[in-house]
Amino acid sequence: SENIVPLTFIVIVITVAVYGLTSTPVAKLLKVAQSSPQGVLIVGAHSWARSIAKILIEKKIRVVMVDTNHSNISQARLDGITAYQGSILSEHLIDEIDLDGIGKLLALTSNDEANSMAALNLREVFESEELYQLPPIRQKSRSEVEYSPKHLRARFLFGEGVDFYHLNSLSLNNWIIKSTKITKEFNYEAFKNQYNNQVILLFILRDNGRLVINTILDAVKPEIDDTVIAFVKDETSKKKNLS
Repeated sequence: SENIVPLTFIVIVITVAVYGLTSTPVAKLLKVAQSSPQGVLIVGAHSWARSIAKILIEKKIRVVMVDTNHSNISQARLDGITAYQGSILSEHLIDEIDLDGIGKLLALTSNDEANSMAALNLREVFESEELYQLPPIRQKSRSEVEYSPKHLRARFLFGEGVDFYHLNSLSLNNWIIKSTKITKEFNYEAFKNQYNNQVILLFILRDNGRLVINTILDAVKPEIDDTVIAFVKDETSKKKNLS
């Protein structure tokens, strides 16, 4: 009879542990909810962030957006994007978001500190190499890479100087988000030449469905059969506005 209590206790502990591991919050915490998910959680639902989201969705990449701005969230939902209003720093909101199929974070707000905090807040949800944020606004005598210790931020997106205000300015001056398939007949150099090299590479979608994100320290190189997603200067819009 003395062995019954310890054995019962062990059974209870194992049962609780197994049940806990199968629950969504714990699965997220242990990063075992899904193997190599390609979906993206985007913090910031302003106009060009929504353009990115729409193209990714067209390419069968699941996207969820979060923003504190009601107007941005309303427009995202009208565009058919799953979107939540609130602060990404709120634990309540994180528990509410359906992260099934989501494995990457893109912090695209105009607030550098908020972007870094979002990455820090979600380190227990996503793998550290899948946390990305816009580079901070350039400061004199300091590059983006020197902005803050790596463990206090995410990986810097897209390129040196490609911060929120730079991208926002481009979007207001006839730059658009464009996706193009790279082939033997139309390689990446031909793609850039088509836009007079006025191109900022954002992502590459591999033929196997893997989404590769361009960063400052790990610039990606498009290959045959890749789909490139990039900011490009849309000269056709300029011509239409002049006519």
